[in-house]
Amino acid sequence: MAMDKVLWSWTVALALLSGCASTLTDSDTEQRAEQHMRVGEWLESSSRWNEAAQEYATIVELYPQSALYEEALKKAALLFSHPDNTLRNDSTASEWLDRYSRLSLPPGELLSLQLNLRRMSELEGLREQLSLEAALSDSILASQRELQEEIAVWSKKVKDLQDELQKVNQELSLMREIDAKVGRERGDRQ
Repeated sequence: MAMDKVLWSWTVALALLSGCASTLTDSDTEQRAEQHMRVGEWLESSSRWNEAAQEYATIVELYPQSALYEEALKKAALLFSHPDNTLRNDSTASEWLDRYSRLSLPPGELLSLQLNLRRMSELEGLREQLSLEAALSDSILASQRELQEEIAVWSKKVKDLQDELQKVNQELSLMREIDAKVGRERGDRQ
C-alpha cells in the first residue's frame, strides 16, 4: 500500500512537471508517455481500473503526438467503461468511446464499438427510466402510508362515535324505561 502511494505520488509529480515544461523534445514526450503507460499498465494489472484509466487519459490529454496516443485512448475508453470499475460513469465512458471511435479503426472494431456505444446509450436510458419509476414508486408508497394513517385516524373516530352512539342508545333506553315507569305510576295514581 505504501509503495502504491509512493508510485502514485511520483506519477502526480511527473504529471505536474510535464505540464510546466513548455518545450519538450519528441524523445521527452515519448519517455513521459511511456512512463504513464507503464504506470497505467501496473495499475491495470492491480485491478485499479479507474486509476489506470486516468493514467491513459493523461497520455491522451498531454501527449497527443505520442506514438502511444491511440493505444492510450483505447485503454482509457475501455477502462472507463469496465464493469468492475467502481467509479464507472456511463457518460464519461461514452465520451471516451466516442473519441476512440473517431480514429481510423478496422471496420469490425468500429462496428463493435458503435454497437457498444448504442448499448450504453440504451442502458443509460433504461437506468433513467428505472430511476423515474423508483421515484414514482417511492411517491406512491409515501401516499399509501399517508392514506393508511388517515384511514386509521378516521377509523378510530368512527369507532369512538359508534361507542358514543351505543352509550347514548343505552341512556335513551334507560330514559324510556324510566318514562314508561313514571307514566305507569301516574296512571296508577289517577
